[in-house]
Amino acid sequence: MSSTLSAGPQTEKQTAADELNGPPSAKKRSKEKSATDKSMECMGKYFAARLASLPSQPSATDDENSLFGRVVASELSKMQDVGIKRRLKKSINDLIYAAQEEDDQLQVKRQQQTQLFVVQEDGTLQAIPETELQKM
Repeated sequence: MSSTLSAGPQTEKQTAADELNGPPSAKKRSKEKSATDKSMECMGKYFAARLASLPSQPSATDDENSLFGRVVASELSKMQDVGIKRRLKKSINDLIYAAQEEDDQLQVKRQQQTQLFVVQEDGTLQAIPETELQKM
């Protein structure tokens, strides 16, 4: 019974307040709506800022080289010792330069091995001499 008694006066107070104030006016609803809109806008800005601060996710246009670069950069940023980080960067650069030189040498070999042929009228192939290739 006590729960019924305590609920009764609150209901009577709310009903009395509603009778005195009348239904909420359009201005009051408009103010409530604009306050809600402002708070939603602020929340939107907050979450947009949070998303911008997160590390970017790989997109469909990322290639494996850029993803690998991100991983290396992430791992380097975790290292505390400047000397270790410097030696690691030097080692990575040395490996890259050595690989580039090897790749350049392979390309030169491939170019040297390239031989062009001309199809003769009788269907036979004739190799083009290197002197003719240099003129082209």
